[in-house]
Amino acid sequence: MNFKHKTPFVVAAVAVLSSVASAQIGQAFRSYSERTAGPEVFKTGALTWTGTYFPLTNFSVSGAIGNGGGTHAAWGQTIALSATRPLRNGRDLSFGGWYFHSNDSKDLYQVQLGLFEKPHTIMGKDSKEGDEAVLATSLGFQAAYLNSNKGNASSTTALAIYDVDLPKNRFRLQFGGGLYFDLADQIEPTQNGTNTEFPLVPRHTVSLTYFANASLKLKSRKPSSGAWSINGGVWYVHDRNVDFNRFTLGIGYSF
Repeated sequence: MNFKHKTPFVVAAVAVLSSVASAQIGQAFRSYSERTAGPEVFKTGALTWTGTYFPLTNFSVSGAIGNGGGTHAAWGQTIALSATRPLRNGRDLSFGGWYFHSNDSKDLYQVQLGLFEKPHTIMGKDSKEGDEAVLATSLGFQAAYLNSNKGNASSTTALAIYDVDLPKNRFRLQFGGGLYFDLADQIEPTQNGTNTEFPLVPRHTVSLTYFANASLKLKSRKPSSGAWSINGGVWYVHDRNVDFNRFTLGIGYSF
């Protein structure tokens, strides 16, 4: 992140949005595979798409920002599109991306790829064949790349994600954590006479990040139609000398 060429708001966006696509991709993580001849044989299913719009995206950043310090907050909007395909081994492959635009015309985009294990399901005591599970959980890994059209905001993330689905309650939770890699070459050494002075903060840094997201699927009058959902999430990153916090609230549609 280049402090000389970006506002503190974009700095916050790059750091915090690096993990999430959380509610965005959370809606498309699982499309259950169809069983074929044997209990461990799965047939590849069709893609499940999810589009999400977050009209409320708030970022706050605090710490050593540019030449000073303090806390700053800004608002923007995020749109996302993701897809999931069940694999033959019962795992799910997910991919997609999102685009963020701030109220002061800054932007940020992300592309991501994830792989999730076969869901572990718990059925109800009196459940029958074809009934929905009471609880379904799965572990996954997601890698993502971020950047901006307004300047060099190159960064990547590597996240472990735990997905908790309550199908009968139409409710889903997602928790994740991992590494945030700031790749932007913005802090250059300076020449002072015959001596080269290097900054205390290196050009490339690795930081920890974590998030939590929730989604509530709305009831549909037609079972075969797409599903609407209300999505929200929180996100935290500590990158270099700055703390980033993000809050999102929006609506999604799966088809």
